[in-house]
Amino acid sequence: MEKPTWILNTYGDPLSAAQQFLLDLWVLLDLKGILAPVYKTSHKEVGFELIEDPARLNCVDPFFPFVSINGAIVVEQIVKQHPVDQLGVVLRSCEARALQQVVSDGKLSVENLLIIGVDCLGSYPIEEFEWRFQKKGKLDQITRESLQFSRQGGIAPYRFRNTCQMCSSPADGNVDLRIGIIGLPSIQVMLIILENEKLIGRIDLSKIGHSPAEQTLLYQRERLLETVIQRHHSVQTRMLDNLQADFPNTLSELRELLVKCLPCRDCLEACAIYRCLTAFSNSDTLIDINLMEHWISSCVSCGMCEQACPRNLPLPTIILNIREKLLREVTH
Repeated sequence: MEKPTWILNTYGDPLSAAQQFLLDLWVLLDLKGILAPVYKTSHKEVGFELIEDPARLNCVDPFFPFVSINGAIVVEQIVKQHPVDQLGVVLRSCEARALQQVVSDGKLSVENLLIIGVDCLGSYPIEEFEWRFQKKGKLDQITRESLQFSRQGGIAPYRFRNTCQMCSSPADGNVDLRIGIIGLPSIQVMLIILENEKLIGRIDLSKIGHSPAEQTLLYQRERLLETVIQRHHSVQTRMLDNLQADFPNTLSELRELLVKCLPCRDCLEACAIYRCLTAFSNSDTLIDINLMEHWISSCVSCGMCEQACPRNLPLPTIILNIREKLLREVTH
């Protein structure tokens, strides 16, 4: 069944158009709030915040190309605080996949959430982000620059974090609807794609002035998305091939590495999947190799572990390498 898709005209300002769309969605579905990346009062950083006043949606930036935390962690906290409220949640693809994994592990219910996915063009490492902030002076200008390259699938890949360069799912994750930008001239138009069949009939965006998307736009996005994924697969292969031989190659070796890193647990605390498992004890010993295998197999490659690591270890590449070995063992 073809997913209902509408055109979101941006009139030269995709960020403002996305903010207006979230406001329209809020009213249409009578939401109690929207959890999304928001410009903080200092306007020097963007962090997740539950917006409960629609007037503050003009501070939301769904496309901000820097990640300080996997949004699935914040969703878990907010659901515990608002267990019955109908809320919207804006997540990039790796965050939506992390949330999906947490839900599938039985750790969280999201039945009251409207999960809004966003095509991800990639995110910058800290040094690149800080350089761009010094150059631009305004956070929204960093986003607007990034969106100018949406038709090409993003700025030159080497600018992004390693895990973004390797990402094979920039428009994936179990979401209810998606804001599509990859392969599209977002300065003119974006797409709203209804992913959840259960919402067909409940969400009719024609009521807020949107028209069905033309097939040419859908094809344009899908074609570029395939190109981006192929490009990322090539980078992934290169990074795996170039992985140093002395890095962990098995679950046991990875466990030994993490034990040697104790008491530092920065990479583990940054992982949305780890926080919902008990693969590690509070001492210097790992509890259960089977739980650790589940953790590795559930990795969504968000890269938060690498970003948090004070030793700058290429943890997503290490984990991907081990996971592929585990999959080969299962299939053989």
